[in-house]
Amino acid sequence: MFKELGFPAITDEEVEAATYAHGTKEVIKRNVVEDLKAAEEMMKRGITGVDIVKALAKNGFTDVAENV
Repeated sequence: MFKELGFPAITDEEVEAATYAHGTKEVIKRNVVEDLKAAEEMMKRGITGVDIVKALAKNGFTDVAENV
């Protein structure tokens, strides 16, 4: 989904750390500036939950897309 929507890349390790973290100290550090730029771009482009569902489905995560 990140690649499909043009967001900064995220690794499997980052996803796993965020999934099981018990607080921010257990999350892998990211480039905050790039993430904030992506959030701003997302707002400018008007990306919605529908766009996220479409990106998930397009990239083989149909089950997740259906649940969202």
